[in-house]
Amino acid sequence: DQFGDLYVRAINNDMVPLSELCTVTVVAEPRSLPHINQLNSATIGAVLTPGVTMVTAITFFQGLSTTKLPQ
Repeated sequence: DQFGDLYVRAINNDMVPLSELCTVTVVAEPRSLPHINQLNSATIGAVLTPGVTMVTAITFFQGLSTTKLPQ
């Protein structure tokens, strides 16, 4: 959000917002990748929001894993 507030000088001396030159993408990654049987392994933990059942959460993560995680 703050990229729009930062300006840099262009070759023609105009001030250009940094958001015109850069994009930021936030990606969640584990701090380390332990190995099990010489394969990368990661533990994913979650805390359920009140009112969400365990079945709903498991179904959500199973669907998410098929689209976001590698085979």
